[in-house]
This record gives sequence, structure tokens and C-alpha cells, in this order.
Amino acid sequence: MFKWVPYPFLRLTPVLISGILAANYLHWRLPLSLLLTTWILYTLLAFGIPKQYRYKWANWVGMAGLLWLFVTSWFYVQHRQDDRQEQHLGNISIPYTHYVATVKEPSEPKKNSYQAVAEVDYLVQRDSVGVVRTTPAKGKIILYQPKNDSLSTFVYGDQILIQGQAQRIKPPANPHEFDYRQFLIYQHIYHQHYLPKDQWTSIGSNISNPLISFAYTARSRCRQVFAQGISDPQARGIAQALVLGIKTELDDEIRNAYAAAGAMHVLAVSGLHVGIIYLVLSFLLKPLEHIGKGGHVLKAVLCLLALWAYALLTGLSPSVMRAALMFSFIIVAEATRRQTNIYNTIAASAFFLLLFDPYLLMSVGFQLSYLAVLGIVYLQPKIYRWFNPENRWLDWLWGLTAVSIAAQLATFPLGLYYFQQFPIYFWLSNIIVIPAAYLILSLGLLCFAVGLSLPSLLTYPGWLLEKVIQVTNLGVLWIEQLPVSVLKGIYFSSGETLLLYGAIGFLLMLFYYRRFKYVWMLSGCIGLMLTIHVLHIAQEYQKTSITFYQVPKESRLDLSSGRTNLHLGNNDSKAMYHILPNQIYRGVKTSYLSDSTASSSLAVQPWKNMLIMVWKGKKIAMVREPFDGKSRLTEKLPVDVVVVCNNALTTLASLDSYFNYQKLIIDSSNSHYRAAKLAQEAEELNISYHCVPLQGAYEYLID
Repeated sequence: MFKWVPYPFLRLTPVLISGILAANYLHWRLPLSLLLTTWILYTLLAFGIPKQYRYKWANWVGMAGLLWLFVTSWFYVQHRQDDRQEQHLGNISIPYTHYVATVKEPSEPKKNSYQAVAEVDYLVQRDSVGVVRTTPAKGKIILYQPKNDSLSTFVYGDQILIQGQAQRIKPPANPHEFDYRQFLIYQHIYHQHYLPKDQWTSIGSNISNPLISFAYTARSRCRQVFAQGISDPQARGIAQALVLGIKTELDDEIRNAYAAAGAMHVLAVSGLHVGIIYLVLSFLLKPLEHIGKGGHVLKAVLCLLALWAYALLTGLSPSVMRAALMFSFIIVAEATRRQTNIYNTIAASAFFLLLFDPYLLMSVGFQLSYLAVLGIVYLQPKIYRWFNPENRWLDWLWGLTAVSIAAQLATFPLGLYYFQQFPIYFWLSNIIVIPAAYLILSLGLLCFAVGLSLPSLLTYPGWLLEKVIQVTNLGVLWIEQLPVSVLKGIYFSSGETLLLYGAIGFLLMLFYYRRFKYVWMLSGCIGLMLTIHVLHIAQEYQKTSITFYQVPKESRLDLSSGRTNLHLGNNDSKAMYHILPNQIYRGVKTSYLSDSTASSSLAVQPWKNMLIMVWKGKKIAMVREPFDGKSRLTEKLPVDVVVVCNNALTTLASLDSYFNYQKLIIDSSNSHYRAAKLAQEAEELNISYHCVPLQGAYEYLID
């Protein structure tokens, strides 16, 4: 029988997680009186019961303590929510012309801009008589600097005076599009500001944490070492991602190849990397164990310092913090000669990380990291026993494959939920990339040591690191090109994901306990999951519609009926980000059409400045150019929908000369200013309309 007493965090951590989830999704404000009531109840049971009765009441004391922890975690999270604080930027209604902010994360290059994160210090107001006042404020904000301005980028601690007002980050404008706003909220960021060079001024420096400042400086210097030692941009991007956790210079082709091969986890600094650092340190510092009783302690201290220095250097991502904290517990246990339970250690690391920041629980990296570790710890030994090769190298390969299968089995439902794809050859890619990661990380650290001490010799380790990365990339690209290397477009709802995990759990229990009742439970989970999925697809296939998407400066629309879906527009990166999630949700098979190919699938008639098309009995007129005033119709053309595109109209009055229509769509190819003007005119004329740039995507249902 399993004994809970020696492993307290196996009880505490699930309760803490439950409280965080309840606070995040239920949005109920708990009164302080409830927190005090549960605390008093626990205190009375824990300390008020006579000693001779404590054993009988032990379970009730434990339950009261867990209840208090649940309420405390709920209360803790609701008071950590930034947008509920009185001084938060989003809750201050007074007008301001400027504000002062301190940079907390230095500028990183993006496609068309540099991005930094700052913390607001105070707002600046100037009244009607010119008197300047300041108001303290709080809140993180993303700052964007255009690349073409030739300006200096922000570094940690820069204090800047910014002209204008920060803007709240908007929710996704298209159905099922990635919710970038919510992603940033979980990082305590609610606002953004686009900063041309004439809208900000540096007013000093405010380095609140010298240790973090040193880490950013060291990180920047390490990037310079890679820039000097690695000439191939693709290889340099891989080195920075794998060693430093910086993904801004990753080539899109390489990124997609690693994702398709199931090797993307190698490019996110995680437990694998921290584990490699720990193994290297343990090997190098092993002689310290022979210098006396203090040798173990000295080795533990040096290992801890090195691990957390590396975690700090890589930006303290959730997976790195989890691994660093877990290895820290193991190191301390070894130094003090204490035995540890790996599950309790994993739970303890999660407990303390969530106390530090409860929103880490919402991080995809945090979730995948812990599930992968649990899968490896529990499943890998069992999978490894399936096959017992006698050859040493074959045994090593099988051990590596068993780790990959265990981690994938634990994480693939969540991977389907978040990424809608499954890499078939993950086991093969891990045989290549995991040993390669060991070499790349070791050579990367060697490059840092040489580049910072003997820069004239950096050429040699830099060349070797570049070649190792290039060979690894060739292997990953080869796996990506294998037949059916990745299954894409798989939609899983949150409910289906939970049921799939339930099925996996009952399957494991069936193998462990060998009782028939788990067959019924397993079958129930799978049956319910399939029923939900079939009902969802059947409901979507019953719809016939036209969906107008919000894609900046472009006209994009889906014409859907059953499983057939025609998309007017290119199959490019914009379609992947803004449109593909909705197509996956609907389970449709999409054909991408241009103007020249649309006639093969649609009834299309270009005329003058417009495109007339018919879909399932509905006639749509897309006005793409201004009316020339010369071409007139003998009578108005009856259409169901008029779509105004490309700033073609300055006023809606001209439409009355050409059409009798029921619905007006102002699509996202219009400028924000022109769209707002046309929307206001439609409102005044009592025209049924939808303005995509202002209101987001629109689905026009066809009966």
C-alpha cells in the first residue's frame, strides 16, 4: 500500500493547481471571511484536539488543511491578477499625454520591428494652464520599435519617457485564431505601444536587479560570440535557440522542419539541456567528493550555482525553472545523503514555481514539460523492458527510443490540442537530435569559454559547432521529407483531450491491475470522445456559409458547404495564422483559389471594377476599384451581398446606382480610417453592414 506521509507534495501540489484553475476559470471573487474561516477550522483541528484523539481525527485534519490550501491558492490568484489592482494602467481613467516606463526585457528582433517589455512607473498629465502632474501607475507593456528608423534599441534598466497612450492588446479577430492577448495576459502584459523614434526619449537608467542586468549583458555577449564563430545564419539560429533559448533568428524552413519531425522540443531550452549541464558538471566536479566531508557540500554548491546561472542566462523559461528546481532538490538530497522520491521531487518543484507565479500553470511549455517528465519517469522503465537487446549500441538506441515513446505518449494529447498535428517519426528524430543536442550544447559552452578568454582561437570550436548543426539539420530535413512525416489538421477540443488522457490512464491501470472493469472505463472514454467528435463534425457539415476574415490589407473569404471549402486567397503564412485554425475546427478540405482559377469552381463574372460570383444560390458583388462614373446599368443588379474592398469607395451613395443588396461587408483590405468612415455612413443610412477591420471576421450563413 502506498504511504502518503513521506511525500507531502503529492497531496499539496494537486490542490494548489485546483485552486489556481478555479480562480482562473470560474471568476468568482472569494470573500476574505471564507479564507479566515478555513484557516480557523484547520487551526482548531490541528492544534485544538487532545493528543490521545489526534490519530482518529488525522484524516479530518488533513482534509481541513487541503481545503485551506485550496481556498488560499484561489484567493492568492485573484489578488495577483494585475487588471484588478487599483493602480494598474488599465484601471486609471485620467487622461495622460506621456508616461515613464522602465525596460524589463531588452529589445529582440522580430520580422519588421524590435520588441521589448517595460514596466510603467508613472503617468504624466498637463492641465489647461500647463501645470505638469504625475500619477503612479503599474503594468507591463510591450514596446515595438520599427527597424527602418535606424534607432538604438532598448536594454534592461533603460528608463524612457514615452509620448502618447498605451493601447490595450486586442482579442483575436478571427474564429479559433491563436489568442495572443490571453497568452500575454498570462505573462501579466495587457498593453502595447508602437514607438517611432520621435515618440520616446531616454531619461536615465533604473536597474532594479543587478543580477538580471548581468545575465542580459552576458547573454548579449554570448550572442556576439556565436555571431563571430558561426558564419551560417541557419546554424547560428539553431545554436542560439538550443544553447541560449533565443528563437528570434530561427529560419522558418528549419523551424517547420523540426516541428514536422517532432524535434521542436530540442530548440526550446528545457530539462534535456539542464540535465546535460548537470551530467557534465557532475563528471567534472566528481574529484571533489574525495577531499573529505565538505567535498560533497562544495560540489553541491557549485552545481547549484552553475545550474541557476545557466537558467538565468536562458531567460528563466518555465521548463528551465522546472528542471533547475528539480535538479536542485536532487543535488541537495545527494549532498545531505537523503533518499528522495522522484514523484515528490517533481511535485515539489511545481509547487514552488506556482507559488512564485501561478500563471506558469497556463504556459504550454510548463504543461508539456511536466507531462513529459512524468511520462519518462513512469513509462520509460516499463517500455524499456519490452525488448532486451544484447548489443551495447542497440541497447543504447532502444533506451533512447523508449524515452521518446514515453514522453510522446504523455504529451501527444496536449500536442494535438495546441498544435493540431502529430509527428509520425518522432522516435527517429530523437535518435538524431538528442545526441546532437548534447554535442551542440557542449560545443556551445566551449565556444563561450574560448570566445570570452581566447577570442583568436574561436574559429576552431565555432567551425566544429557549425558543422555539427548543419549535419543535424540535414537529418531533420530528411525525416521531414519522409512519406506522411506529420499528420496535420487534427482538431481536438479541451473535453476530447481530457477524455483521451482518461483513456490513457485507464489503459495503464488495466495493464497494472489487470481488472476487467478498466476495459469498460477505457471503452467509455474512447466512445464518448468519438461521439463528441462526430457530433461536432456533423454539426459543422450541416452549415453552408461565407466567412469574411480579418487579414490586414487583404480580402480573404471562405465559401463553405459541408466538407467542401473554397478559399479566395493564397495559401501563405497569413492563411496559416489567421485562417487555418478555423478550417481545422470545421474539419473542411480547403482549395485555395485565385481570380484566374476561381472560375473553375465558382460561377464568376468579372465586370468593370468588380467581381460577381454565385455561391449556393447567393450572389456576391466584390467592388475592388472606384466607379468610373461612365459605366451605367440599365437597371440595378440584385445581389445578396456587396463587399467593398481596397478603399474602392469614399462614400456608399454610388452603390445605390448599381445594386439592390441586403448586406454590406466592408472587408479588411480597406484602411482602418476608410472602413470606419464607411461604417459610420452605413449606420446613418440604416444599412445592414459588417465592418471587418473594426468588428472582426464575419460568417454569413446561407439557409
